[in-house]
Amino acid sequence: MRKFLVVSIMLFTAVITMSSNTFAAEPHSVVIGLGLGVHSFSTIDETREGGDGYSQDEVSAAVMFEYYIEWYFINELAIGYRNLTLINNRELYISSEIQIKQEWTISTSLITLNWVLYGVNDYTRIGFIGGYGSSEYKITQTVEAEASSSSKDEFSTNGTATLMGIYVDWGDEGFGARFGYNALNTSYDKLKDNSREYEVDASGGATYFDFRWAF
Repeated sequence: MRKFLVVSIMLFTAVITMSSNTFAAEPHSVVIGLGLGVHSFSTIDETREGGDGYSQDEVSAAVMFEYYIEWYFINELAIGYRNLTLINNRELYISSEIQIKQEWTISTSLITLNWVLYGVNDYTRIGFIGGYGSSEYKITQTVEAEASSSSKDEFSTNGTATLMGIYVDWGDEGFGARFGYNALNTSYDKLKDNSREYEVDASGGATYFDFRWAF
């Protein structure tokens, strides 16, 4: 939360600084966007720990892909849908004859509420976003051994997610861009593989850059 507040203050300061050079623009009705960023996990859960005898590095971050649609039913407020996908992978060293690759795919779907805090009629806007929805935490593990054929297993669990974020939006109707920070909080059932159960968590913060189209 402290990091979220620091980033929020930085973004708000940047908008105030740029606002002296902005010009009037029409309020948006619908905004469609897509982009990517980097998500830093707030904790290292049991599936992403390092060590464990396999010369493995801990997984502390993931690439984030997102897309969304927002409908502004009044100038300052919008409801929307947002999909976030976090992806990362690593290879485990077992021996020269065995190679194991693990891949994390964390997919989150959210219903969102956007509030334009500053610059409704300006070319540069600052906004807040909150959301709630469902999330799937999936691990794909591929084992390749010289003495046998390769095998692939998938293990997954489901849960809920909440999101808070702040962003700066540039552009009028049509093409524009958005830079922001999201704080994601998740809660999952335990993930079960062939031998044990794991506590998993994808909570953390993400900085992102999007391209968006407004109508």
